[in-house]
Amino acid sequence: MDPTKDPMKAIGVIIIASFLIDSIINGLFSLLEFSPHWRKLVPDPESLEDQVARATASRNRKLAYSVIAGAFGIFLAWWFEGLRVLALAGIDVKKEFPMWDTILTGLILMAGADRMTEALKLLGAPGGEISKSKPIEVTGKLIIDNGAISVTRRESDVSTTRS
Repeated sequence: MDPTKDPMKAIGVIIIASFLIDSIINGLFSLLEFSPHWRKLVPDPESLEDQVARATASRNRKLAYSVIAGAFGIFLAWWFEGLRVLALAGIDVKKEFPMWDTILTGLILMAGADRMTEALKLLGAPGGEISKSKPIEVTGKLIIDNGAISVTRRESDVSTTRS
């Protein structure tokens, strides 16, 4: 069963490898949450009250995920020669640039694992964050009359009307 002969098998191998990376990294993150050093370095954004600290923690978590996923993807591509993307596409780079195929495959697996996480969140997987609606704040005067909205800002001439 050679994936290079069937493009659908090659795509399937890449998707399965991306799912594997995503599952392993999420499990690793769950285990690392028990470490006080990890929580200090990469805190859970949901545990923070300050919006700036929450945004910074979210970026740090995304960076840590990307670095670990990239390293794991490159390791998988190095370990399993049949997983390399350029080789699956039928491009022979063994002579000139053998590491480029490994690095490219690792980056594709990293990006695939990240997209897999986003897709699972959209499907409502456990642990997936579902964005909550935030309340609308109106400053000034708001009049709603049978579907027509009129907004007037504080003592200025600016008004917006939608019918």
